[in-house]
Amino acid sequence: FYVWSEAGLDAALAPDEAAHAPRAFGTTPAGTVVDEATGLRDGTSVLFRADEAAFAAARFPALRERLLAARAERPRPGLDDKALADGNGLMLAALAAAGRMFGDAHATAEARRTADALLATFAAPAGGLWHRAPTSAEPGVPGLLDDYAFVVWGLVELYQTTFEPADLAAALRLHGAAEARFGDDAGGLFVSEAGAADLIARRRSRHDGAVPAGASVHLGNGLRLGHVTEDAALLDAAHRGLAHGSGEHPSGETMRLAAALRAAAPVAIIAGRRGAADTEALVAALRSVYVPGAVIGLRDPDDPTPLAGNAGQSMAGGRSVAYVCRNGACQEPTADPERARALLRGAG
Repeated sequence: FYVWSEAGLDAALAPDEAAHAPRAFGTTPAGTVVDEATGLRDGTSVLFRADEAAFAAARFPALRERLLAARAERPRPGLDDKALADGNGLMLAALAAAGRMFGDAHATAEARRTADALLATFAAPAGGLWHRAPTSAEPGVPGLLDDYAFVVWGLVELYQTTFEPADLAAALRLHGAAEARFGDDAGGLFVSEAGAADLIARRRSRHDGAVPAGASVHLGNGLRLGHVTEDAALLDAAHRGLAHGSGEHPSGETMRLAAALRAAAPVAIIAGRRGAADTEALVAALRSVYVPGAVIGLRDPDDPTPLAGNAGQSMAGGRSVAYVCRNGACQEPTADPERARALLRGAG
């Protein structure tokens, strides 16, 4: 959008808008457009938001109305308003991790809202997920491996942040569904389900680029879920997946390598009531230690928690205690936050 001069721009604006125009749009009497042949400025300017403060002060309602009227004479571009499970899963993971790492209550609340909406919107028949949920105008698109892996990733991050057992239960259910729908007998993973329409062959994808491969994320999910629940079947499946064709393209499998680091990572299980002061002190101490791949779980005696494998890890004398474990072997439980911190640091 060009104007021929500052005077021309002034004529298009209301008087109270014109005073802000040069600063807001970066115009000058000489113009900003340089003739390619002569190298001279011809007095025309390309409008852009040169000064946000000046632009915010004026807002230019009259100019907006003229631009909208001109735009209305042209065909509107198509509106892409679809929501996809995989993208929402990645957003959920980011919000939940940010809420935990930065102590950001708003991010955690947004993660909670995202998870609830995601599980309601993308719930498909037989316990599956839609890739794109059905609408009144279009049928749903069946979920792919990325959809399941990224949503489970988000739920695992949210469980790590809030310790809500329902999030862990949903993550375990969807991870199991992904294993059944996309896995093969050798530990590999397909992108699509067997029998998917319009497919000549089921393909695999392990390339971790700007968006990680669903297979890589799925393996990391299995390791974290297996560690926190002490589920040997989950851990065995993840280890088989890591051994399936590993080492072929290391530079393109960074998320897969990150998942491999989780294989021997420690886990800390806190036996205590969620929200209690002694529980929160242990949580804060353990979170203050940077151990890549470490997982923290909570066994609350008042919750119908899925941590059935940790039945022997209970509170001590009514006090919250932390069990720091690695490779299935746990240290003596401790109620001392500093001791718990030291144990986790040493385990890492």
